[in-house]
Amino acid sequence: MLLKALIGVVLCIIALTNDAAATEQQLIPAGYYVWCENNPASCEDVEPVKVPLKEAILAPIETVNRLVNQYIIAQIEDPGMDVWQLNPNTGDCEDYVLTKRWYLINDVGFPPGAFVLVLVKTEHVIPEWHLVLGIRTDSPYADGIIMLDNRTNEIGYLADSKYEIVSFLN
Repeated sequence: MLLKALIGVVLCIIALTNDAAATEQQLIPAGYYVWCENNPASCEDVEPVKVPLKEAILAPIETVNRLVNQYIIAQIEDPGMDVWQLNPNTGDCEDYVLTKRWYLINDVGFPPGAFVLVLVKTEHVIPEWHLVLGIRTDSPYADGIIMLDNRTNEIGYLADSKYEIVSFLN
């Protein structure tokens, strides 16, 4: 069962694309294309924005991260059934990412350009694809991107994570 789920994640989450403007190929989750087709406003190109990293900003980020992690029940989708959803009862990593992003934009007031969806590979013996939400900050540390992950309630720098970064999606 676990092997079937892992193979399904690898087969149904990613699609290899070659953007003419890019100098190299990027891995982009296949579900991202469907999400963007159905929710074009969520995928519009926006100017990247760095938010000031201070306690007043961290408090709502930590709250949204914790509440969404508690609300959505983790569930791996069957192979070929990777559906990106906003605010579902059950879901996998991208559902957490979309929901956190939505609340931070619509309820807290963050600018859409502050966010980047980050496709990573996990540190497991058999690496798996995983999506986390990055927030661009003005921190001089590393790249300044802090990470919200459905696997932890802790907020940390993307550069300090155990993940291997595969690609960034706006």
